[in-house]
Amino acid sequence: MPEETLFEFESPQTRAEIAGRLRSLADGLNNGGPLTLTADDQSVTVTPPDSPEFELEVEREWDDEDEDGTKDGEPDEVSTEIEIEIEWSESDKTAETDSEADTNTASDSEDGDEDADAGECRGR
Repeated sequence: MPEETLFEFESPQTRAEIAGRLRSLADGLNNGGPLTLTADDQSVTVTPPDSPEFELEVEREWDDEDEDGTKDGEPDEVSTEIEIEIEWSESDKTAETDSEADTNTASDSEDGDEDADAGECRGR
């Protein structure tokens, strides 16, 4: 099935910064209603249903190719990632992209939140 990326944010963050972003997302989910995600000049508003599908996955991946492209059987680099997915059918709720942050997000940014364009999630 074809896929369209509506929003993507990737940036080195401290553990505390990541925790804050996850808390913000959790608060928005708990409050119900639309969630607005913003970073730099991109913004998307989505409205998850009351019971979306939740997936939490931990993956370990290794690259066993040497710099010359040959495989020696020994992993050269091992990386681990935690993936968090919240998924629902568009027939349940829809996603809408905004070229600019919506009124609610913009007013939150004006209240002195300096990280408003650094990968924020806001629930209404």
